[in-house]
Amino acid sequence: MIIRKPQFGRSFLSSLVITIAAAGSALADGMYIPLPEKLPQEEIRRIGLTISADEIAEIANNAVAYLTPGCTSTFMSKDGLLGTNWHCVDSCVVKIQARSRAENGPDHPLSRIQETGYVAEDYSQELRCDGKEVLITTGIENVSSRFADLEKEKSGNPKDRFERVRARKEEIREECMQGKEDTICKVVFMNNEKRPYYLYTYKRITDVRVVWVVPNIIGMFGGMTDNWEYPRHCGDFAFLRVYDDGEPYHPEHFVPASSKGIRPGDPQFILGFPGSTERNITSFAAEFMEKLSLRYQHHVYGVLTEQIEALYGVPKDSPYGASWLYLANYLENYNRKADMIRDLGIVEKKRKTEKRKTPGSDALSRIETIYHDAAEFYPTLYLLDFMSNRRTPAKSLLAAADIWNWSTQPADDKDRSADRFKSWRKNRLLAGIEGVDDITTLEGEKALLARYFELADALPVRIDAIDELREKTLARQEARSSDLEDEFSEYGKFCQMTIYQQMAELLLSGTEMIARDDSAGERDRARNLRKKMFGMSPGELISTGDGYLLLAKSVVEQLQSMKSDWETAAAYTYELESVNHRQNLLMGYETPDANSTIRFTASRVQEDYRPIYKEGVFRYTTTLTSLVERDRFLPESAEEYREFLVPEGIKEAFGRLSTFPGKFFFDRELGDVPVNFITQHVITGGNSGSGVFNADGEIVGFAFDGTPESILSDLDIHPNARTIIMDIRYTGFLGNEVFPAAKRVLRELGLPTY
Repeated sequence: MIIRKPQFGRSFLSSLVITIAAAGSALADGMYIPLPEKLPQEEIRRIGLTISADEIAEIANNAVAYLTPGCTSTFMSKDGLLGTNWHCVDSCVVKIQARSRAENGPDHPLSRIQETGYVAEDYSQELRCDGKEVLITTGIENVSSRFADLEKEKSGNPKDRFERVRARKEEIREECMQGKEDTICKVVFMNNEKRPYYLYTYKRITDVRVVWVVPNIIGMFGGMTDNWEYPRHCGDFAFLRVYDDGEPYHPEHFVPASSKGIRPGDPQFILGFPGSTERNITSFAAEFMEKLSLRYQHHVYGVLTEQIEALYGVPKDSPYGASWLYLANYLENYNRKADMIRDLGIVEKKRKTEKRKTPGSDALSRIETIYHDAAEFYPTLYLLDFMSNRRTPAKSLLAAADIWNWSTQPADDKDRSADRFKSWRKNRLLAGIEGVDDITTLEGEKALLARYFELADALPVRIDAIDELREKTLARQEARSSDLEDEFSEYGKFCQMTIYQQMAELLLSGTEMIARDDSAGERDRARNLRKKMFGMSPGELISTGDGYLLLAKSVVEQLQSMKSDWETAAAYTYELESVNHRQNLLMGYETPDANSTIRFTASRVQEDYRPIYKEGVFRYTTTLTSLVERDRFLPESAEEYREFLVPEGIKEAFGRLSTFPGKFFFDRELGDVPVNFITQHVITGGNSGSGVFNADGEIVGFAFDGTPESILSDLDIHPNARTIIMDIRYTGFLGNEVFPAAKRVLRELGLPTY
């Protein structure tokens, strides 16, 4: 895989001015809470939106849904049709394909849907996405008055105060949910507000099915070579359907697709669920990110990405395809972001602002101390957390950690500190645990674990269970050293491995939790065992003697211990949010950092894009012609050629380009079919799949990526940053000219068919 990175010149970049205020046509820093009183109504009118603040709030509360894990989607028909990105559905497609290969063999149509794509002929053919769910926002309420007594308690142990606040959040949440399985409530903290606590209420639906997903080569055209780049030519869209009680869900509000097209300068807005931003952080946090946290995260992602690529020549088509795509995407993000913080002088810029606005702040002094102390333990804390949460590509390790965590949960939901282990998450958790063998292989898990052990061996703060496994492995070697005479014996082969590979081999040889091969019978055996273990008590799990489960137990417990230990990470864990809030109030930020709640941002379609890292000016849209040219001019010998293979169906349709004028997906001014376009919206991770709305509130595309300058937008806004959007007209072209079975979907969207 070739990842093309921009060559930032320090002298050139240092001269650029970064501005937190409105850049170009964007509304300040975006990320507005979509309540009429919180939206910048004068700015909305200035930018040219004709839709009212009340109508925006109505769409946000009924038509836009959080799609697990970590994406946005929008209802686009009265029958629950949901529009989102292709890459938000890929993990579901991988599971469907893996199960079909195990049960039906490699020649079954469902065994090749990553390659061929899929269009359901009718409701009965729509494919269930196990573990997916949607959360539809139904209410947003400020509940800060419920925390007034706690806000007065400024003294005492920060951990104790953190726990009191957490308990109050859970009390409010339980009152809101009242035991209803289809209602989820969350109390979130808005870090720029004096009254910072908001209660979000969601309708939760767990039956989500694939309606139309395009082949990998269309959804991910350009692959990692084009990642975080523009021009782009991605068909990064997919359509799902939500079912409620076995019938298509009828949303209170849905948003039609627009057949009108777009022009430079058109006002637009986005409603989505941005995961997290850090625009309100201090200079000390920015310096910590640039020098340590982003660098270490990049190192971890690089090691794991490299391992998946070593195992599979075409990683995106492997069982680890979705994990690889996630890792490779953020691998590039973290490295570029750290470089840009350094080269664009973000730390010094923040210091100057802090000196001007908050001289002598005790909060700022405490933040400096916390980050200084975190330097030693952070890599260990991060690796322990990464190994045991959903970001890990070693999903069998995640399953073992989830089984242990679930067994130790208090009976009452309000006492469970992590959302992941609330009772209403049980079925989703179990679906992930049961489906491990769909997205892993035994050899893949061994290889990834070996890399984790190698990473752990370089840490100054040790991971106890991994050190114990290393000692056990070395002792086994010493006890059986005489077997080395026969290099072809099983043990002889074992001793030719690296110590980390030996550790993984020894660990997984002592567990029955993972399928030993890809046969349906063996997969069923392992799945049923994990399901059985999911219902065991801690004592019962320990009594199994399963070495893999016990390692996961130790990892989870050391992570919890570090977070609670005031000599290590307790201040970093429990105090930082509170002290940051005091500092944020002094700074006077206009909008809160993103926190996976729904937000509004508005901008206009851009005329030109001028990258800061390479020469050239690029037009606001890419076209079918420029897509086909990517294929035409690349030699097959190029490593990245596979990422630019234009499907024959698109080439054949391109040959009919002269017949397209008059069809809605043909742009007369361009004389072509538009594919992707750019705006200056401010988005971040979690906005993937967000609908992009025109001035009248119709969907014109789906946001899926940004330019390199936008990588910095989590911290600061660069005037050259652009959001990259898939034009809905490209969907119309593909459905009419390449995948005629999808005309059913286009008609449901309200788009013309021919």
